[in-house]
Amino acid sequence: MFLLELQSQPKEVIIHKNLSDALKTPNEVQILDLSRNQLTILPKEIEQLVNLESLHLRDNELTTLPEEIGILKNLKYLDISRNQISNFPKEI
Repeated sequence: MFLLELQSQPKEVIIHKNLSDALKTPNEVQILDLSRNQLTILPKEIEQLVNLESLHLRDNELTTLPEEIGILKNLKYLDISRNQISNFPKEI
């Protein structure tokens, strides 16, 4: 008799660099890097990325964040450096 031990392979983590592409498979997105895109707003659709753990928004032109960002309960890392954010939603 042979025993076969199966171990799950770690899932490959993809760093998404485009919100439109990320929204095609929102449940799979863990890392989104929108740095250096001259963003002036972060679309409310960000709330669809329920498994997002890391959001990079460095070096854009953001002045506020949408309240929907507070829905992202798995978010552990948020880089908003080099923006002019003066208004933070109470949800974060």
